[in-house]
Amino acid sequence: SGAFAALKRLHHGQARWRELISALEREAQQLTDPDVRAMAYYRIARLHSERLGSRDKGVAALQRPGADFLENVASAGPDRERALRVRLSARADLPEGQGLTGRAFRSRQPCVSNDYIATFGETGHFSKVVHESGTRSGAALPLLQYGEPIGALVFLSSELDAFGPELIKLLQRLAENVGFALENFDRADEKTRADERIEYLASHDSLTNLPNREMFNGLLRRTIDAAGRYRSAFAVLFIDLDRVKIINALLGLDAGDMMLVEFG
Repeated sequence: SGAFAALKRLHHGQARWRELISALEREAQQLTDPDVRAMAYYRIARLHSERLGSRDKGVAALQRPGADFLENVASAGPDRERALRVRLSARADLPEGQGLTGRAFRSRQPCVSNDYIATFGETGHFSKVVHESGTRSGAALPLLQYGEPIGALVFLSSELDAFGPELIKLLQRLAENVGFALENFDRADEKTRADERIEYLASHDSLTNLPNREMFNGLLRRTIDAAGRYRSAFAVLFIDLDRVKIINALLGLDAGDMMLVEFG
């Protein structure tokens, strides 16, 4: 009966984790939407906390270019505000970079501790945080974008030995999906910027950034319609620059372009 009970607990635990990962991966898919990306980080952290129990939590941290410390962009669970204030770093020469998150960031591999006290000791940099928060085990999964680390997903538990090999594989798959979603988000961003640039160039002069002839004709048509509707008058001013070819020939095309920009 004891063996059966242990097996039943193991099966229940695995089912709970698979349910959690399934829910988290659905949230990770939302990262492709620019309007909900920040909220999706919070949802991932919150779902982790809700499915594991009232004392467990999740944190998402990102590295800003040129910054010494990671930015905790989302946290859920007990002590959420405290978790957001904990300083984490990717730098090995800083105490804040000696935790699981910093190690995962540098190694680009999951870093796990199933006994925080044994890992960080009684006097280490994170020992006070561990004691105050009641954290007993944790796992940090690096977030990779195009193969480079940009941050980490951190999962913390109030139980010892909470992160077994199978669970780490599932969490690693989640982190990979998040990284893939971020890459898709960037690609969508690039496409949006390219489309906006194409649309802009179709209606503006690339040298002076002034509206081009096509846009002018459209504006002129709308102005004529408005003048007729409201029985008002308008004027079109035409400016001609003489001897531009001579300036180009004597001073070069760059000088001629500079002159056109100034006049524009």
